[in-house]
Amino acid sequence: MASELRGISVHSFSPRDLRLRSHITEEPALRYHGENLARYLLHAYLERRRDFQRVEEALRSLIPEVEEVVPHIEGDSVEVWIKAKGLDEPLRPHNVSDGTLRALAIASALYGGSSLVVLEEPENCVHPHLLEALMSLARDSPPQVILTTHSPYLLDHARPEEVYVVEKEGMETKVGRLSAMKELEAVRRFLEEGGTLGEAWYSGMMGGTP
Repeated sequence: MASELRGISVHSFSPRDLRLRSHITEEPALRYHGENLARYLLHAYLERRRDFQRVEEALRSLIPEVEEVVPHIEGDSVEVWIKAKGLDEPLRPHNVSDGTLRALAIASALYGGSSLVVLEEPENCVHPHLLEALMSLARDSPPQVILTTHSPYLLDHARPEEVYVVEKEGMETKVGRLSAMKELEAVRRFLEEGGTLGEAWYSGMMGGTP
């Protein structure tokens, strides 16, 4: 049981925490808010180079302007620098956008060796045009991935068979798989008529109405 729990990675990434320097003696495990991302990437660069390269490739698939991720050591600390196309000097964390940092952290979680990765509201700070690519990245990565969201725009890029609806009934929280719900056929007809899955959810067709 303990080994199975160690294979579960749960995150709600915060750009403020992702910008922080890490001490090089810290444990190289990606934390909930991502505050030790730099140390985690340094470990991957030194000890798991192929996984580090996969993180870079995943980030470039989302943000093509990125050329290289650099875990930069200064004294006894490390921080994340980004080399971008057209710039002579790498970007230090305070000059990297929130969306780029969150995309880097998401890619790091997906290729960190966990068997199950849970990402809370991964769409935050990420450009809407990247959401389809983000969903594809989650599907194609090695672990099983659970995304929690309140965004109809992210849901637009999901498939009905991938969706679970979470609802509160009194003091009880219930989770239902859309593909097993009686509303599925109505949702499918709505999609065939040109609607989107996000619109179906937002309009209350499948429960869990905001």
